[in-house]
Amino acid sequence: MSLDNNRDWLKPIDILQILIATFFTVMYIYFIIYTDYLDSWYLKIGVGIASIGALIGGIVHWRKTHK
Repeated sequence: MSLDNNRDWLKPIDILQILIATFFTVMYIYFIIYTDYLDSWYLKIGVGIASIGALIGGIVHWRKTHK
């Protein structure tokens, strides 16, 4: 029996990763609109790529592994 065939125990971890990435993406948008916490363009671009990339990557990974 291969470990590739039985990945049901990973489903909660994948969903948790998507929820955390969603939280960070919403907080990124909040920080851009309502605060001056991200004051330089380097921070805005870097945090945006990281948070939105983690969300999209998590969704794509979940769709590929849990059909």
